[in-house]
Amino acid sequence: MKTLIVLIYVFIFSVINSFSQVTQYEKSDRAKWITSVDSGIVKMMKNFSIPGLSIAIIKDGRINYTKSFGVRNINTIEPVTDNTIFNAASLTKPLFAYLVLKLHDEGKIDIDIPLYKIIPKEIIEKVFIGHSMEKEGFKVDEFKKITPRLVLCHSTGLPMYQATDPLEISFTPGTQFRYSPFSYELLEIAVLGLMGVTLDTFTGTELNDLMKKYVFEPLGMNESSMLWEDKFEKLAVVGHNLFNTTLGEFLKNKKANSTASLYTTTKDYARFMIALMNGEGLKKATSEDMLKPQVDLTEKNNFWGLGVGLEKSDKDLFFYQWGDYGTHKSLMIGTRKSKDGIVFFTNSYYGLCFGDEIAKIVFGEDLTLFKNGVMKNYTGIIKKWAYLFCMEGVEKGLKFYNSERQNNPTPITEIFLIALGDEFLMEKKYQDATKIFILATNDFPNSARAFSKLATAYENTGNKQLAIKNFEKSLQINPSNKTVVDKLKQLKKD
Repeated sequence: MKTLIVLIYVFIFSVINSFSQVTQYEKSDRAKWITSVDSGIVKMMKNFSIPGLSIAIIKDGRINYTKSFGVRNINTIEPVTDNTIFNAASLTKPLFAYLVLKLHDEGKIDIDIPLYKIIPKEIIEKVFIGHSMEKEGFKVDEFKKITPRLVLCHSTGLPMYQATDPLEISFTPGTQFRYSPFSYELLEIAVLGLMGVTLDTFTGTELNDLMKKYVFEPLGMNESSMLWEDKFEKLAVVGHNLFNTTLGEFLKNKKANSTASLYTTTKDYARFMIALMNGEGLKKATSEDMLKPQVDLTEKNNFWGLGVGLEKSDKDLFFYQWGDYGTHKSLMIGTRKSKDGIVFFTNSYYGLCFGDEIAKIVFGEDLTLFKNGVMKNYTGIIKKWAYLFCMEGVEKGLKFYNSERQNNPTPITEIFLIALGDEFLMEKKYQDATKIFILATNDFPNSARAFSKLATAYENTGNKQLAIKNFEKSLQINPSNKTVVDKLKQLKKD
C-alpha cells in the first residue's frame, strides 16, 4: 500500500513538473513573440514616420495582445494609450452591416427586398439621387433591383462616393463588385425610415442610438460612439498629413453616418471582431451568411460578404476591412475558423503602407487582399511614391521617377501625379508643386487638368507669364472649362 501511495505521489509530481516546464516554455515562447511584434511595429512606424499607433491581436477568440505606440499629436507629444480614441473611418461599415443583420433577424428589415419599396419615392429623389426617378438617362429599372444585400456586398453598380446627374449605375446590380460607400447612404436612409425617423424629425443622432442599443451595449463596446463627444478632447488623436505635419485639429463628426463616423479603441473593436468570429448576436444562418461570399472580386479567392471583404486560403477564411479618412488609417483582419485576428489604428496618412507586413507577422502568410483594387494603392503607390516625394524630397523622387521610366514610360498615373502635386500646393510648397506638375504635363500632354494645375503653381510663385501660357494650353485641350476662361481674363486684366 505504501509503495502504491509513493508511486501516486511520484506520478502527480511528474505531471506538475511537466506542466510547469510546458508553462515556462509557453511563457518564454510568448515573450519572444511579443518582442518580435513590438520590434517589428517600431521599425515599420519609423520607416513611415507614423506618429501614433494602437494595435490589438486576437488568438483563439480572445484578445491576446494590446499595445500602443507613439503620440497622439507630434506637437503636444501626448502619448497614445490603450484608451486613446481613433476615428475608425470605413471600419464603421462592418458594424453598420451587423446592425442591419440584427434588424433583419428581428424581422424589421428584409435584406432581399428592393430598397425602393422601403423608401418613399420623394425621399429617394430629394435625399439620395438628387433628381426625378423619371429623368432621362437614369436607369430606373436597374435602380429598382438594389437590395440591402447588394449594398452590403458592394454590388449595386452605384458610384464610389458622390452622385452624378443623372445618377450613374455602371452595371446590373448583383453581377459585379464595385466598392461604393455612397450606396451605404441609401441603406442608412431605409434603416432610419423603418425606425420612424422622418425628414422633419432627423437630428443626426439616431444612428448612434441604434448602434448603442444593438451593437455597443450588447458587445461591451463602452468606449465607442458614432458621434464626437466632449470627453474625446483629452483622448483622441489628431491626423498627420503626407508631410507628417498637423494643424492639431480633431475630426469631429456631429452627425452619425453608416460609412465612416465611428470613434473607438482597439480593444472595443477587437470585441466586435470576436463577436463576428463566434456568430454572437445573430441567428446562425445570418451569421454564416455574413461571412459567405456574395460577389467575386478580380483577385483569386477574394470575395465580398455582407459588410466585409473575404479571402479564402488553404488554412482559413479571412474577413477584413480597411479604413481611410485621409490622415487617419486603420485595418482589421480576422479568421472564422482559427478565430485569430488583428486590428490597428493610426493617425497618419501612411498608416496602411505596412498593413501587409503586420498581417504576415500575425498570420504567417502573404494575403492577396493587399493586391485588390483599393488596398494595392496603400501598399503600392502610396508606399512607393507618396512617401518618397513628400518625406524624402521632390529631388529624390524625381531622380527615382526618371530611373523607373526605363521600364515604364509613366510610372505614376495621371490622377495620382496631379493629386500629389495638389498636396504640395495645399502646403504652399509652390516650387516643388511646379516640378511635379511639369512632370505631369510632360507625361500626359493631353491632360487639360495637368496644365491648369501647372498654371496655378506658376501663379503662386509669381510667374504670371508662365501661368497665362499654361492656362491657355489647358484651354486649347478643353475649351469648355469656364473656370480657366475666367482665370485667364483675370490674369490678363491684372
